[in-house]
Amino acid sequence: MTGKKTSITVRGKTFESVSAMCRHYGIGRSRWNNVIKRAESPEKALDLCLSYESDSMKKVSINGMTFSSIIEASAYFGLNPTSVYTKISRHKISAEEAISSLISRRNSDSKDEVSE
Repeated sequence: MTGKKTSITVRGKTFESVSAMCRHYGIGRSRWNNVIKRAESPEKALDLCLSYESDSMKKVSINGMTFSSIIEASAYFGLNPTSVYTKISRHKISAEEAISSLISRRNSDSKDEVSE
């Protein structure tokens, strides 16, 4: 079942459909659907969607190096991004603290293996 295309105008630009508008601004359709329910207008919904920055998109600085995302930093240090997100969530700490903690733990674990 396909829905009828509804044109939408935001920021003075008219799009043939909500999907086209979402593609233009790089917004996920499900994100738009969730925000538009609570927003006063399409303009405000668009502003909210564009101002939202997920954890995976936030810049991370570790040991003087800056990474464009948690995923990129995790890959650089050979960590599983899921482990980083879990540590952030469980301990309510920053990405930088979580990554540093996981690096320290890995380093201490590898020293223990060498000494055995």
